Amino acid sequence: MAQCDGYGGDGYGGDGYGGDGYGGDGYGGDDDGGGGAVDDDDGADGSGGADDNDDVANDDLYNSDIRSTQQVQRPGQWSGYDGFGFHEGTVATTDQGDFLLHNTPSGGGAGRTVVTSADDMSSKWKNVGEPKLHESYSVGDAMQDEASHGSYNLFSNNCMDTSKRVHSHD
Repeated sequence: MAQCDGYGGDGYGGDGYGGDGYGGDGYGGDDDGGGGAVDDDDGADGSGGADDNDDVANDDLYNSDIRSTQQVQRPGQWSGYDGFGFHEGTVATTDQGDFLLHNTPSGGGAGRTVVTSADDMSSKWKNVGEPKLHESYSVGDAMQDEASHGSYNLFSNNCMDTSKRVHSHD
């Protein structure tokens, strides 16, 4: 069965939340961190990334139109086992730059979709499928759409589900 990162890997307790990511290098860790989660700056995200206190930058990104998307994946990590399954996300190209949107199992299973700069992605990430052009779709729209799907669930709302929804949005 395909697998997204979980507790102890790049997700919770490894390089992501609780490791080098949350409060360290940015939400998501070494492979997909660096900027922190982006929301509408209501103060509720609490991800601790370096950019979270920059309201202007977050507002600009949140309101940025997504011009195109490209699904990506990298080898997963599960409880310290590298290469077990994979982790998937979508790179969104905006007028603010390229950003990785992906779903992680953070906060004791209350995971959510996060946005990080694509500049912070490791070379392990590879394109999957074809890019898609978008019209009238913003980063904020994608984040709100994903929030409506609730918490991360390995079987019904995981990184693959998020990546497909963000990429296929019309």
